[in-house]
Amino acid sequence: MFKRKRKCSTLFEALNSSNYNPSNNDRCLIYSLAKNNLEMVKRMKPFRAPLNIHNGCVNSLCWNESGTKLLSGSDDQRIKIVDPFSYNEKVLVDFKTTHRSNIFCARFLPFSNDSLVVSAAGDGSIVYTDLNADMEYNELNRFICHEGTCYKIVTIPDEMHTFLSCGEDGTIRCYDLRIKQRCNCGEEASKKKRNQDVIIWAPRAVTSMSVNPRRPYELAIGVADSSVKVYDRRNLQITPSPPFLRDEVNSGRLVRCIVAPELDARERYYRITSVQYSSNGMEILASFSSEYIYLFSLHENVTTKLCTKPIHESKLRQPAVMKRLRLRGDWSDTGPLARPAHQASGGTEIGQARPTLHSSLMERMTLVLSQMLSETPQTSSRNLSAQGQIRNQSQRQNHESESEHGEIGGGVGAIYNNIPIQNQITNFGNPFLVRDAMDIDPSFGSNSDIKESNPMDVTDAPNASLTSSSCDSSLISVGSAVLVQKFKGHRNARTMIKEANFWGEQYIVSGSDCGHLFFWDRSGELVNIIEADSHVVNCVQPHPFDPILASSGIDYNVKLWAPVNDESSFDAVLASEVHYPHEILYIIVFPSY
Repeated sequence: MFKRKRKCSTLFEALNSSNYNPSNNDRCLIYSLAKNNLEMVKRMKPFRAPLNIHNGCVNSLCWNESGTKLLSGSDDQRIKIVDPFSYNEKVLVDFKTTHRSNIFCARFLPFSNDSLVVSAAGDGSIVYTDLNADMEYNELNRFICHEGTCYKIVTIPDEMHTFLSCGEDGTIRCYDLRIKQRCNCGEEASKKKRNQDVIIWAPRAVTSMSVNPRRPYELAIGVADSSVKVYDRRNLQITPSPPFLRDEVNSGRLVRCIVAPELDARERYYRITSVQYSSNGMEILASFSSEYIYLFSLHENVTTKLCTKPIHESKLRQPAVMKRLRLRGDWSDTGPLARPAHQASGGTEIGQARPTLHSSLMERMTLVLSQMLSETPQTSSRNLSAQGQIRNQSQRQNHESESEHGEIGGGVGAIYNNIPIQNQITNFGNPFLVRDAMDIDPSFGSNSDIKESNPMDVTDAPNASLTSSSCDSSLISVGSAVLVQKFKGHRNARTMIKEANFWGEQYIVSGSDCGHLFFWDRSGELVNIIEADSHVVNCVQPHPFDPILASSGIDYNVKLWAPVNDESSFDAVLASEVHYPHEILYIIVFPSY
């Protein structure tokens, strides 16, 4: 009688029971168990030299379906496909796109033999590239639909011609290349034509999304109102104007609204830089800006209440927060050496910090602009006399030693002690200043005349809602999820594309503003930390089969990691040294921790 082979549960069992020439199934099992093995996680190190293939920050990484090619997009507006396993840096494709800004996302289209690529950039454009066609043909294939930055593109499994995009304008757009391969609806005067591809309207910016691998009709999006919303694509349709929330729930379009309870209780919003489904489609991992990483379970059928009226005014209209001005390329508060100001030795600047003169200049400009933007007719005369005091105070502070509550522009601690940091993407279009560094925090409302770039005001949007205890009536039930675990230790503040991902089934991996890779087990315990960038690690993309991880960030290269170290490389002392400053920074910014 045929005896069914018992499935191996450990890496040793799988290796011991495999043949000298294992089948593909046995090989996949071994690789999967290697990802779930603690010793293997602690032995991660670079298995080859970094791939120096770009001339700018690498903002996007994507493996092909077979795991033999790696697609990357960069600030240099190029997409490149490389063979990461070749002895030398074998670049298979080097294509200059028609993007006019930094590429934030690039993806292979399924079943295209790795020849069809879609990419999104900071200028809001989406470019469809056929690598087998000539340049003249590809120059025409542009979708100019989003108003503001387009952050993410996702492809649909088993669908070769369809992809989705999300952006700062709070819209999710669906494109079918069989219908059209180019579009300029963003330049159309008619709203109907401009919104002809919109299937979801969110009350705020959508910075990340993910498709359920087991149920591809489920789409999870990360909205800048601290919520992860799950939609059923089977019930979605082109919607030229924002629908009402009650209609979305009753029609089955919106099936879940997930908010961490402790975040919902706070009077501010958090952007979500990464949303990722687990391999079985029953868990969602979300990385929050200026916050932690949360793991939600979809196994239990729980519900929550949504308010169909505008959110309470206190959560929408808060005092404007002036960010510190930054010079182009200023990543001085990031990297492995980043510490709060009171821990810095002798006031030595770190990373690509500017000289003291530049720091003083940025400080004074920030103070003056902050004063000008908050000036009212009643306070104008008072502010004129205060300018001299600010200038004198600024000069005195330049000669004083930094304290725990340092001045603006005085170092890492000063940045986090004085202002709540929201995700910022360096805008290289301005030759002198980083634009977002002087803008109002996009996660806050404002009492001033300055409004965030999202043209869709939350108070006017029919579907503007959150789980909120301030709603006394007009509540509607919708599915939610159970918070399983919170992962702490990293720092997510400077970029809006920082990823968190599943490493196998038992571990979580994420980048950080300190330039390290962080690995946690499901209990939330930090099990490994690896220095992976001079400033910020943004992208973490596991290989589809092998225990190999691709990472990238501010450095102009791509790094590949595998469990090839002879001994465990986890340094608990280093982990505590990196973890402690991050906790201090979060506590200073958000005293509710």
